[in-house]
This record gives sequence, C-alpha cells and structure tokens, in this order.
Amino acid sequence: MFKYVKKFQKQIMVVLGVGCMITFIVQLVKPPGKSLGLGDRVLGTLDGKPVTQSEMHQARDEWQTLKALIFADPNNPEAHRGFLSVVLGDLATVINQKQDTFFLLVQEANRQAILLRGDELRSIFTNNIANMPPEGSENRDFVEHAVFDCLMVRRMLDRDQDVAKATVPLRRWLLARDRQDISLNVVTVAAASFLPKVPAPTDEQIRNQYDSYSDRIRGQAGAADDPLEFGYKLAKRVKLQFIGLKEAELLRCAQASKSKQDWYVAAYGEFMANRDQYDRQPVPMAATQPASRPSAAAAATSTRPSSGPSPAVQKLDDPQADFALHVPIVLERLYQDQASDLRDNILKHISDALDTGYGEWRDAQAGEAGATGGAATRAGSAAFTSQAFILDLARAIQKQYGVLPVTGNIDQLKDRQALADVEGIGTCFWISRGQVVDFPDYAVLEPAEGGLSPWQPSTVFQNASGDVYIFRISQIDPPHTPPLSEIKDLVVSDWKQAAAYKMALDAARDLLADGQKRGLTAAAQTAGDSMIVTDLFQPSEVLGREASRASIAPLNLKRGSVLLLAQASQQLLSEPRTAEGRPVSIAELWPDAVAAVIQLRQAVPLWNSQNPGLDEARIMFSAVGPQRARLMADLVSFNSVAQRLNFKLDVSATTQP
Repeated sequence: MFKYVKKFQKQIMVVLGVGCMITFIVQLVKPPGKSLGLGDRVLGTLDGKPVTQSEMHQARDEWQTLKALIFADPNNPEAHRGFLSVVLGDLATVINQKQDTFFLLVQEANRQAILLRGDELRSIFTNNIANMPPEGSENRDFVEHAVFDCLMVRRMLDRDQDVAKATVPLRRWLLARDRQDISLNVVTVAAASFLPKVPAPTDEQIRNQYDSYSDRIRGQAGAADDPLEFGYKLAKRVKLQFIGLKEAELLRCAQASKSKQDWYVAAYGEFMANRDQYDRQPVPMAATQPASRPSAAAAATSTRPSSGPSPAVQKLDDPQADFALHVPIVLERLYQDQASDLRDNILKHISDALDTGYGEWRDAQAGEAGATGGAATRAGSAAFTSQAFILDLARAIQKQYGVLPVTGNIDQLKDRQALADVEGIGTCFWISRGQVVDFPDYAVLEPAEGGLSPWQPSTVFQNASGDVYIFRISQIDPPHTPPLSEIKDLVVSDWKQAAAYKMALDAARDLLADGQKRGLTAAAQTAGDSMIVTDLFQPSEVLGREASRASIAPLNLKRGSVLLLAQASQQLLSEPRTAEGRPVSIAELWPDAVAAVIQLRQAVPLWNSQNPGLDEARIMFSAVGPQRARLMADLVSFNSVAQRLNFKLDVSATTQP
C-alpha cells in the first residue's frame, strides 16, 4: 500500500436511492510524489492556481490503469468487457483523444462535490473488477483511486446530461409508439414460392451477379444494395493447434500436493502471520460466536477503504477460535496461491518449449542452421510443426507437474465466426494495452497488424473460467474470391433467389394496395394467402433484447427478420387507417427472403394512468439519447473542459528538458 503523504478530508452528501441522503467523511489519499509542494515543475494554471507535472502525470497513470481494468458481471461469468467501456461507454474514446482531459474532468467533479456511496464502491471493488489487485498489494490503493475518480466523473456527466429535454408533444408521440403491446395480422409472401417460376439466367446475368458481389463476404448484413446478404469473397481462415490448462485441474492438483493435515498446519501459519489482514475479511457468523463481536451490518460506511482494520470485524481474544472462523478463507487463499504458482511454472515451460522450437524452425527455414546442425537440426525443426510436438509437450508436463494439459488440433479451415464456437478457447481473451482482444479476432489478424505468422506461438489467452491457452497457426487461407467457375452453381442459385424475392415483393405490394382499398382480410382471401395472428409484443422491447431472445411468436423468423418486423411495427402505429379502420404496410424481411404485409390488429397501452410521469420520463430518456450523446461528446472534449475550468497550459514548461 502507498504510504500516505497528504490526506484531504471532504464532507460530502451521498445519495442513497431516491430522496434519501447521508453525510460522512471521505479520506482522499495521494501516493508519494503526487501532491503539491514537492518541487514539481508547474505545467499550467487552473483558474489561476498552479498545476504541477506530478498531478497531471498521476491522472495519466490513472487513465492507463483504468484502460487495463476488466469489468466482470457476477450474473454472467462468461461476459468480460473493458471497465471504461462499461462506465463511460463511447465517451471513453472522446476522453482518450487527449489524455489530460481526464485530469480536468476529475478536477471539475471535485469542484462540484460529486456524490458517491461507500457501499457501492466496495461492491464494485469486490464484485465488478475481474483483475483488481488483492488487498494489501502494492497497487491496490492506486487502482482504488483511479476507479473512484472515474466513477465520480461518470456521476457528474450523468447529472449534466439531464439538461437535454424532449417536448411534451414528442414525448406523447413516443409514448404511443414505444409503450404499447401490439398484435399483428401478418400475410407472408415467400420468395421460395416463386422459385419454380424463375427462368435460368443467361451467361451475362450470371457474370453480372458474380461481379456485383465478388468483393463482399457472404452473410454480412446492413448493406442497402445487398439485402439478401450475397457475397463471394471468403474471409481469412486458419487452421491452428493449441495447448491449455484448466483452472479446475490446477486447483485439484494444488490441493493434492499436500495432505489435509499439512494444509491445516500451513493455514495456521499463514493466518497467524497475516492475522490483521484476515480479520478485515467477513466470515460466516456462527451461532455460538461471542455476542461482543459486531456484525458486518453494523459497519460504518466509507468510500475509499483505508489502510487500517475494517470496523466491521474485530479479533477474538482466543487465536485458536479466531483461526477456526477463518479456516475456509485461509485454505482457499493457499489453494489459489499454489494453483497460481503451478500455472505460472507450467506456462513458462510451455512458452519456453514453443519459443525455442519456433526459433529453430524459423532458422532452418532461412537456411541458417545448415552449417551447425545439418540434416538432424532441420529434421528436428520439421517435427516442431506436427501435432505430435504438442502432445509430447503435454505428456512431459504431466510427468513433471502432475497436470495433464488440454490440447487441440483444428485441422479444418475456420473463419472468425467458426473459431468463436470452438469449445474452451473460443471465448478466450487477452489484455493488450488496456484493450480486450478476443481470441477469434486475434487468430485471423494479419501479421502486419500484429497478428501471428504460421507456427509462431501466441501469448497466453484466458477465459472467464480461469482456463488459459497458448495456440499457434498451422495454416493460413487469406481472404480471396474463388473464380466463377468454382462457385457457378452458388451464383446461379443466388440470382434465382434475387429474382424470386423481387416477385414476392411485387406480389406483396399488390396485396397491400388491394388491402388498403377493401381490407386485408378480404384481399388475402382473394389471393389465397393465409393470415397469421401474432401474440402481443412490444416492438421497442424486441429491438432491445439480446440476439438469442429476439422473437415474435408464433412466427419462426431469423433474428434479422424479427428486428426488421419490430421496426416496421413501430412505424405502423403512425400509418393512416385503411378500409378496415386499421393501418397496414409492408415489412421486407430480407434475412428470410420474405415480404410480409402487416396490419395492426390490437394495441394495448402500457402506461399507468396513476403515474404517467414515470412512463414519460422513460420515453424522454430514450428520445433525447442521440442529442445527449452529442452533448456529452462536446462536454468532455479537452477544449470544452479547459474553457470551463479556465485551464491554461504553460507551453514553455512542457517543452523544457
């Protein structure tokens, strides 16, 4: 922990929920050399007061620290995101454009006495930062400072963005559009039903189809001129081999390395050597525990955790009884430490073997080993590229450490999407310069952009379960478009699909015109089309759901079609009424090659007449989102913050040696 050089006490009001407030004292601690008066060079002034080099450097260090933190969701262990992307979102990109912007924003938040909750901070430190340094470690205090400052800036920006408002007419219109459950009458016209009527394309039509989409990768939605997602260019694909360690296997081997009695003895020694540290940690409260020991619920609230013992716990007079309460915690710590050491040693073994083998193979390829190693060296380097090298390495590790690594050989070319589906390694990631790099993205990254060359071992990747992997690329198939002769059947099929979809869309437009005149029910009966009635759904809710949950029953549509139908349904609420007294329009469901004529069947308002302000507030929040985004980007720009704070940089000071 940093030794405290100077302490600043601030009395701040902390918001607890809605309308409830509490006052307490916050200790703000700066690391050595970071406070004023230490002979720092003055780099500028903030509203006439000097700003030193160490102050600005501390903010820069905090920002770099924040970029490296990983936000963990306790309810979704597989999810991992950068801490800044969760807390600041797109604003992090704006702030990052000028690194001293963060320093200014922290100063502004301090001036405004922004409020934070102590229990909220402790919860974030404990539950939401995956790579938080442990209690008592050298960097813990500095990381807590960085997180505190970042959350303080976020709270200030949340308050500032409330100046963007939506007019009452706009709120009422959005309320009607977004806060209603609706049901649709749907008549689908599928392209597949017109395929038998599509003639064979001419050679010129085939060539035009191929040329139109030869530079596009298939299945990439979003292009207005390619709604059916045609594409004949193949994305980069790779084959690879990997070797990894399962966290559960490491823990099992760690526990098995000693007898229960030896672990208990080691735990007692660890506890007595670090008793103050363990007494600050909460433990299960036994029914027979002395009543004089205070409960965690009675703890005083604070923000930045201090270096002293937590008021939530006290030592028991009897060390043996105190140790008995902490045994599970101490043993878990020892198991984790042993497993961590085991993992580090094995990973070093793997990395050394792969790096050495790769170096010899690369030298042999360049002809540099011929003079010293001859044929034997070249043969050994050739063996490096076989899967047997990985398997032999795994067996050697099992023999030496008692841990059997997992191995894999992906001998079929896979693109990024297919790699993400590989069990175990598919969800791995690596932290590079504060950014989360997912394994599938890195595996297909070009060497010129920092990716791997063939047989070059990767850095260590890990997943949310703590499993770690090292992989190497065995073959690269670069992005390319096969010649027309190789994919002619696919091109012909696509041309027919496009022609059939156009026929389906024309038929849907005819049905729409008829439905607008005499009602969709009568028009569908005349055309011999069946009508589907959907369950009640809220379009805005469907558009906001995760990919796996987007659906509109009982229709069986791809996710892209579901979103397109939800968007068309929202617009339907603003369409004029037809002969049947209900609005009707067309939804082009490209992913399913279906044109749908949709009619509003039922609309059920969701707003609560007893509390209309709540729904209007929700609507206003979504309505002013884009405006708030632009406002926030301007508010956090360096020039904007510098002007508000009257910050002037001394150019001559920054250029001195």
